Amino acid sequence: MRKFLSVLALTSVLLGAGCAQTISRPATQQALDTSSWKTYTNTLCGLSLKYPSDAVFASQTDSDAVITTQDDIDFQNGQDGEAPSSYYVGVSCKDIANLDEFFAKNTSSTIQKIGTTLVGGQSAITALIGADHHYSLWVQHDRVSMIDFSYADSASALTPIQSAILESITFTR
Repeated sequence: MRKFLSVLALTSVLLGAGCAQTISRPATQQALDTSSWKTYTNTLCGLSLKYPSDAVFASQTDSDAVITTQDDIDFQNGQDGEAPSSYYVGVSCKDIANLDEFFAKNTSSTIQKIGTTLVGGQSAITALIGADHHYSLWVQHDRVSMIDFSYADSASALTPIQSAILESITFTR
């Protein structure tokens, strides 16, 4: 049985000017129509994002949420079969005072800083998390927000749905 330990954090980080690039959908991906999608808002993190109307919450608290498909939940609960084609996305609020210090102290192979980017107009650190190397974004806003995209190890490996979710992120304060 394969369990995914995913943590996503979106964090607005004050990084040096000119070093961050905006993540964009791979050129081979067409934009999805997200007009019928629902909106998830995390008031603790101060962010909103759109997600497919047929998505389910694998878990949800005031500070965390995991948005995915029912097939993905079944797979993680030990049903046989291959990993589903899904868009498992996690959002988590963390009490981290300084992201640069956090990444400097956490040099283990479970969290690897790989660069910087812009998300929702905010500077973000990109990282790989866990043995499965989930692609994640860390943004330091009022709190640190982490957004984790399972089944992807880079921005270019995001599914079309994951890319659309990423593009929909806005900060609410």
